[in-house]
Amino acid sequence: VCGEWTCSEPTESSYLVQLAKKYKAILVTHEHRYYGSSQPTSDWSTPNMKYLNTDQAMADLAHFMTTLSKEFADKYSIPMKRWVIFGGSYPGALVSWFRGKFPHIALAAWSS
Repeated sequence: VCGEWTCSEPTESSYLVQLAKKYKAILVTHEHRYYGSSQPTSDWSTPNMKYLNTDQAMADLAHFMTTLSKEFADKYSIPMKRWVIFGGSYPGALVSWFRGKFPHIALAAWSS
């Protein structure tokens, strides 16, 4: 999970890429609403900032993960609900809160 920055593709040598290869996992990056390219409004006026909060960020993650779970289940014939989510700094807190609130979606969370 990316946080308060623009997401970038992980490098081949990154720890997450190595873990994904080791466990034959699909590695997906989720960009937080309002950061990077994920701008839901045309400007950052006060009324447009009402959805910049942790509850909405977790709802966005839940929708993203359940939608992809269905797509992956259909495309790759793999079980749903097999997400392990990673985050550091603010995203680290976010993935911990997400795991607590949505244990039926995230199998585990790695927070640093």
